[in-house]
Amino acid sequence: VEEARDEATGMAEESAGDLSEAYLDALDQQVSFLLETHQEVQSQTLEFVEEAEGQLEALGEDAEAEIQDHVETVLDSAGHAVELTKTAGQMAEVMLTNDKETHPVSLRSHVESVAEEVRSTHEDAIITGETNVPAVTVQANDMIDSVFRNLIKNGIDHNDKDVPEVVLSGDTREETVTVRVADNGPGVPDEQKDAIFGKGNTGLNSQGSGIGLYLVRTLVED
Repeated sequence: VEEARDEATGMAEESAGDLSEAYLDALDQQVSFLLETHQEVQSQTLEFVEEAEGQLEALGEDAEAEIQDHVETVLDSAGHAVELTKTAGQMAEVMLTNDKETHPVSLRSHVESVAEEVRSTHEDAIITGETNVPAVTVQANDMIDSVFRNLIKNGIDHNDKDVPEVVLSGDTREETVTVRVADNGPGVPDEQKDAIFGKGNTGLNSQGSGIGLYLVRTLVED
């Protein structure tokens, strides 16, 4: 009996040790990611701020007719810094939380809300089709808006047209639903379509953070 008890105790301690090691490994990965993200945010934000400072200095040297161009450049740089900070914050929230529980949400309502939000901050863009998204209930968590926000804004921010257009659509099939986000931009070569969802990949001629689509993939797959 004593031998059986000792054996059982040893197995329990070994199991607890394995669980603790797995938890520490997961925690270490989260901390490492946050440190890397912080460094990326800090570096890129400084670059944007330095560009803005340079443009402000030029305001005092250039002719009055050119002032508006410099102001627009400053505002664009500031906007990049703000969006980068927001995206990094969302990514940090995902990595730090262990709560993966989902609850029923109205898919179309969330898509419509996000479309209106992006439309209000990108007045030069055209966003249509949100009413074509199926009016169904899906299982999701509170980060569902981040998925559609990043996809829609990606179609606008990396668009080479004078008037960026994003068209939303979707359909249902048995127990799944598909939402499509299409735009009139330059597109992505087939060989790069998987890579653009990797962390730090900013795509062709991109000034983005490189974590927006990575955040989308992480949210959907997790």
